[in-house]
Amino acid sequence: MKNLQDITRQESGLVLYETGELLLLNWSGINGIPRLSPFGNACLGMDEELTVLSEISLDDIGFYLDGYVDGFLNLIYTDSDEEDISGQKGKLYKITTSNESDGVVEVFAPLVWN
Repeated sequence: MKNLQDITRQESGLVLYETGELLLLNWSGINGIPRLSPFGNACLGMDEELTVLSEISLDDIGFYLDGYVDGFLNLIYTDSDEEDISGQKGKLYKITTSNESDGVVEVFAPLVWN
């Protein structure tokens, strides 16, 4: 697959890299894993192939993320006003790309988001 919209069947969510960097965005129209542009004002894709390793249902995405990031201190980009994800149910997709240096990327798709 080429994009997160096909995988998650929705247009927005959160992308967490192994580095702890977190993107909160609308990923429609982005082929590949969304990455912060060199100017830091938008996200773009590199058209890489995406492989889903697992899909997990979560009762509270915010609780899950609390173990990773302390109050979103590593939030490096957002184009959404949906920053409060505490208590939101959703899916977690663990994804690899055709670019091996990306490692495993975690994609969160809250159920109440589009």
